Amino acid sequence: MTTRKPFTKTTVSAPNTAINVIEFPRARVKATTMSAAGVVNQLELTSIKALTSYVAHNQNVPEDVVRAYLQAEFRVDDITQLRRDDYERAVAFLVDLRCALLLN
Repeated sequence: MTTRKPFTKTTVSAPNTAINVIEFPRARVKATTMSAAGVVNQLELTSIKALTSYVAHNQNVPEDVVRAYLQAEFRVDDITQLRRDDYERAVAFLVDLRCALLLN
């Protein structure tokens, strides 16, 4: 792996004011290819897990409960088995999920 050095560029933030800004090169992320099974990739899975945790925290329920609702809705044994086609629908499901209504 090669190490890139930071570089300096001049930007103008206000009339007649120049500022030197040091920019560090960003690491490139390799594009992941769709797997043969058509399941969500690692980035999508991380997003779903984070949203699951967020929903659980905001609604004061255990994460296991939110994951169980998600798994039941999409008929999978584990969230890692979610189909790639269902990713956007899973995010919408988690955003709209109201655990209090389902628990009572």
